[in-house]
Amino acid sequence: LFQRSFQVMSTPVKEFNMCVLGFTQVGKTSLMQRLNGVPFNRKHACRSSLEEEPTKFSIEVPTSAGIVLYNFYDWNWETKRKDQNINQQLMRGRDGAIFLYDCTDRRTVRDFPDYCDWYERATGFDKPYIIVSNKNDQKKKAVDDAEGMGLAKKGDHRAYCAISLVDDTGLDEMILATTKIMMKDVNINLTGSFGPASAATVQWSNERNAAATAGIGLGMPVVKTKRVLLVVLNKSVVEKFNDAIVPTEYSLEVVGSVGMAEEEFAPVAEGTEAPLPVHALLVPPTASDQQQAALRELAATHNVGFLVSVPRNLVEGLEAIGKK
Repeated sequence: LFQRSFQVMSTPVKEFNMCVLGFTQVGKTSLMQRLNGVPFNRKHACRSSLEEEPTKFSIEVPTSAGIVLYNFYDWNWETKRKDQNINQQLMRGRDGAIFLYDCTDRRTVRDFPDYCDWYERATGFDKPYIIVSNKNDQKKKAVDDAEGMGLAKKGDHRAYCAISLVDDTGLDEMILATTKIMMKDVNINLTGSFGPASAATVQWSNERNAAATAGIGLGMPVVKTKRVLLVVLNKSVVEKFNDAIVPTEYSLEVVGSVGMAEEEFAPVAEGTEAPLPVHALLVPPTASDQQQAALRELAATHNVGFLVSVPRNLVEGLEAIGKK
């Protein structure tokens, strides 16, 4: 383990940005360093409480589906623990989170409900969450495996892992569990050793992110070419879907009923500018079976896509419709 051989790898198939959450001195930074091949140091100093910017650790993981790139963001969360607004700002836009606690110190799990609440408010209630118990080389434990597993069972898209940075116990299992959840593929496997992201992978990531945000800082919005009709009344749901679709070619248009969605396909009056073509009809999983059936029929009638989705999976679902 951790005797990494870094041959030239292919372009990553996926990139995920992850928060690393947890109480002070549970081993967040040490874990990130260990995943990057840095030897464990018991004398590692706790990060300064004055640090405001996150430390970014990037690793690439070879899998049966291709290379997966993880960007882990580590803050000194303890200094911001009581300011939920700051916490939500720091968590916003992340694809998933790792919550790390010290199994020998019960205090380190006390904030789990707060972190969970802040994280879900900032990123959505369906984002993955990996719960990691650290320092399992110690004989005396204040938090046992059953309690850690219980935290994972309190929500969907969660996994539990027990690790030790002293002897590397559980690290491969943690990366595999994380990858299965993030890739949404229980059959995926690791096909080699993970380690620090190569220069080529970092460059690919930088170019990809630059392209995705091109023009935003200059007040130049992404060009929209297709419409997605979201049939929903809940304003908070609309906001989450809109956040997911902003950096894409799709334009989100909210309609309150099946009838209103049908009106969007009416012929445009002569001399009136035609709207963008409808790419898909969209509803959240909370939509009734009757509403879903009606919209599916409407989509088939007008030869457009129909999608039942949560915000996290929206863009992927829309892209899949475009490939059919």
